[in-house]
Amino acid sequence: MGHRESLPNCCRNEKIQPRGTWTQVGQQRLTSGELLLYSSHEEENAPHTQGVALMLSKQAQNALIGWESHGPRIIKASFKTKKEGITMNIIQCYAPTNDYNEDAKDQF
Repeated sequence: MGHRESLPNCCRNEKIQPRGTWTQVGQQRLTSGELLLYSSHEEENAPHTQGVALMLSKQAQNALIGWESHGPRIIKASFKTKKEGITMNIIQCYAPTNDYNEDAKDQF
């Protein structure tokens, strides 16, 4: 089983939806039915570092208004809510850890 296909099983078992490090920016429907939105380095041959993803259930997909990549560390998705006129924004980020240099942490 590939990394993308094992991710839904892991997240369902742990009841966690945001996960991951990826390369490139895009979306992919998994064979399990979930939709994976991912944001990372946009350059080809970029390192497998940083990167964020959101895995959406079918219910979340139905409520999805749109999503945006904000570089290799931030992804934002907007969802309709049951309350008319109210939009819910989910922002997933990957912050630099303490072992990064001070410039990287300050830039974040």
